[in-house]
Amino acid sequence: MSDDVQAYISEGNACLKSGDRNGAALAWCRALDVDPHLATACNNLGAINLMGRAPWLALPFFLTATRLRPDQASFWIGLARTLVELGEPRRAAACLDKAASRIPEDPALREACRQCPADAEIRARFDGLADRSGQTEAVEQLAAIGDVPPGSDPAVWLDRAKALVWSLPDRPALWIVLSRLALQAGDPVAAEFNARHAVALAPDASESWLALAGVLAQSGHRSEDVVRVLTRALVLCGPRLLLAEALCNRLIATGRADEALAVLDRLPSERIGDSARWLLLKARVHEAAGDRSTGAALFSDALATTIEPVALLLAAAEFHERDLKPGAWLELYECARQAGAPLDQPDIHHALARALFRSGKVEAAQAAVRRALDGALSDDARRVAGFIAGQIADRLGQHDEAWRHFVTANALLEAVWEVPGRCDHTVPLARLASLDQRLEAEITSARPVAQTPDDRTDRQGGADLAFLVGFPRSGTTLLDSVLRAHSRVLVLEEAPVLIEALRMLVPGFSGDETLFSEDWLDAIAAAEVADLRAAYRTRLAHHAGTVSAGVTVIDKLPLNMNWAAVIHRIFPAAGFILARRNPLDVALSNFTQDFAPNNAMMVMTRLERIARFHAASFDHWDRFVDWRKPRLAEVRYEALVEDLRSEVAPILSMLGLEWEDGQARFYETARARGRISTPSANQVTQPLYTRARDRWRNHAEALSDPVCEPLRLRARAWGYDVDPYPETR
Repeated sequence: MSDDVQAYISEGNACLKSGDRNGAALAWCRALDVDPHLATACNNLGAINLMGRAPWLALPFFLTATRLRPDQASFWIGLARTLVELGEPRRAAACLDKAASRIPEDPALREACRQCPADAEIRARFDGLADRSGQTEAVEQLAAIGDVPPGSDPAVWLDRAKALVWSLPDRPALWIVLSRLALQAGDPVAAEFNARHAVALAPDASESWLALAGVLAQSGHRSEDVVRVLTRALVLCGPRLLLAEALCNRLIATGRADEALAVLDRLPSERIGDSARWLLLKARVHEAAGDRSTGAALFSDALATTIEPVALLLAAAEFHERDLKPGAWLELYECARQAGAPLDQPDIHHALARALFRSGKVEAAQAAVRRALDGALSDDARRVAGFIAGQIADRLGQHDEAWRHFVTANALLEAVWEVPGRCDHTVPLARLASLDQRLEAEITSARPVAQTPDDRTDRQGGADLAFLVGFPRSGTTLLDSVLRAHSRVLVLEEAPVLIEALRMLVPGFSGDETLFSEDWLDAIAAAEVADLRAAYRTRLAHHAGTVSAGVTVIDKLPLNMNWAAVIHRIFPAAGFILARRNPLDVALSNFTQDFAPNNAMMVMTRLERIARFHAASFDHWDRFVDWRKPRLAEVRYEALVEDLRSEVAPILSMLGLEWEDGQARFYETARARGRISTPSANQVTQPLYTRARDRWRNHAEALSDPVCEPLRLRARAWGYDVDPYPETR
């Protein structure tokens, strides 16, 4: 037993002696991080959960303990008591009977068998706690449970999965599913314990360790546990790419890129996984450590020796995808071409098209993307290529061809992500309706949950914070670039600080930020404001690091506009910056953009969906502003590109700042960043231009569809001209 393990065991024993069961459980779990086969620790964890009348939490630990040490009668007795608590006395009798055949002389076990005897029928039906028949059907049912359809109740699916324990108790995949469903149902403790049993069943399987690390990562105070789990997994499972990626990403997220580099350096040269992906991981770690040039050089150095230039180029394309100047990848491509690499492949043509388009070589990009689309691309790659083809055609004035590409690409996005149930566009609207109903109830009660203070220096109330919001593609990235050019502003670009803080305080949901329940919202509403503030500040520090005194932090996440009432309750002194843009241009820009698939972005695949979500978002926003009257500055995209300084002035005034000349050269600041993660990267690295204004007129016929009427109504209300052919008037 290692010193670390012994220390955790001793800590757990001390906590239990002092009456601190939670502390004991945490310490023993940390011992299991290092050695998942500590039978006594598992038995102890089962016992304290059974004492706490939580038999489903006790079950996985007693199963592990009896599997590791079948010669320990007390472990079997604990398992039997757990089964009785679960309403399964016959399975308990079968377990005791099985144990007695192994340890026939143990007096405690003999007494337990006397109190809970097994007859011939029980022996015929059960093998320990497991059914002797029905495994084939159970395996089929487990496969069917797979992914919970979006919007359905995970607790229902969790109950279905629990029923399979009696047929498949030793199946790691079942316990991984139980872990995931427990997390979705709002029980992170059960999620952790189920994942731990999966690890104990298959300590050399990376899937079990990744499931455990994923659960621990949802907690705001278990970051070191995640690192410990993944570090141990790399030892027990071998140098597997997925484990290394997870560990390095965790270290990078906590500002420890140098440690991530050390992890990679310690791994043996013979590794499990695609060699090009390993190279990409190392390049990304170098970039996170502040040495991007070394990361980029890895690809050029490897190109001279690799026997797989195509895989290398594709990995390099992913690394350079957000480069503001794609020349580095184009140089790699040219070197590979001159070396005679087989580059006439659809994925290479696709990568070439993206790089050429970013470099401004639009006609060449169109030729490359057409070659890509003529070949055999995966569904996801074909979708991305379709959007690129549409954007290229649009830039060349081929608007009808562009629209056909956008329609096809969006249909493919739905087919791959929504039809199978991986995403659901109805969830964001339903969740927004929940938030809106709560705001309406507050307004009806005539009792505001929060009021904007007159004191503009109240840091506790969020006077040092501002939230940059707006419907996606409304100019928030342009505003971000202008504001971050100010010496006393720090802009946090689309980091999920708020939802992480809320989930840290009230756990129960993970993944897509639109996933929550009414009970969860009730818990957020009941939470103390001080606790909500502390959770937000914790996550802010995680993403932004130490913020200098006198600096205003701007949290930029466009759809936080729908969380405005919650934000204002937490930080009533915070400022809000709303970006507005012609709704027709917004709808077009979203429809023609290839977003990373999630529930909210699945709304953008059809104009009617966009119109409904846009209307609901601004109806909610207007109610919030009229009722709560927050500190607010609004900016119109069209006015911003005409007169930058005048439009930004109200924002600076609200923040107590003065204009700085460097803000007019915002594009220099953006270029200096090297990489920008939002779809507006190319636009914000150029001086102001107006070609994106009234771009909707190029597709006026499509945007004249009746489903777009809500967009036209709001555009008129905001003073925009929605006549598609104004020159004919």
